[in-house]
Amino acid sequence: MSEQENVRVAEKLFEAINAHNLTQGLDYYAPDYLYEAPGVPGQFNREQAQAYTQGFLDAFPDLHFEIKHKISQGDYVVINWSASGTHTGPLTTPTGDQLPPTGKKAVVPGSTTYEFISGKVSRSWVHWDMVTLLAQLGLMPGVEPPQENLGTYRVGAGEKANGHWQVGVNDKGKPILGLPPASERMQWVSGQLVKVHLPDVDVDGPTKFWLVYGKAYTGNKFDNPRVYVKEGDGELIEA
Repeated sequence: MSEQENVRVAEKLFEAINAHNLTQGLDYYAPDYLYEAPGVPGQFNREQAQAYTQGFLDAFPDLHFEIKHKISQGDYVVINWSASGTHTGPLTTPTGDQLPPTGKKAVVPGSTTYEFISGKVSRSWVHWDMVTLLAQLGLMPGVEPPQENLGTYRVGAGEKANGHWQVGVNDKGKPILGLPPASERMQWVSGQLVKVHLPDVDVDGPTKFWLVYGKAYTGNKFDNPRVYVKEGDGELIEA
């Protein structure tokens, strides 16, 4: 098979996962296929790898993989991806333990490398950050979820302390917002510098950001540390 054909097979394997129908991709694996991933004891065969992946689909019923990059060289294909989903079911670990549902949404980057022999996937290596997942689920006390794409925002004189906190994302990737109780809202000061998260999705205007809540600012205990900043007269001074 050509490199392009190998890439297409890799894409179809991700399509099967996103369809939550792993059986539609079984024909692409060699009978002696081997699978390696973080936390997996040793190597898994085809059936064990399918059961391992199914465990994540059961724990995250809306689990979806977005392919970011595709690289092919010879018999190898590398897929860089971002997986997102909501933890509403028990997650079975490779050791057989179960993590109860948290109801939290998580986004985790990762990479899968496939080796092809005679047109079949003979081996794959999956690399992803388990700490990032557990931190977003609130299962690692003291470990804060990673904060990416940060900028610095100078609070404007006419802005009010009435940010919104994110309580979810709809099927179009738009934020579902909630208003914190008045006693728990940010107390902004004109000219104050705050960190903002620059989202990957359009949130209805270039002057709207995710404000990154932190103990240095509020000492709050919100489940989601990102607070939506309504349009104001402040200034983004560093991106």
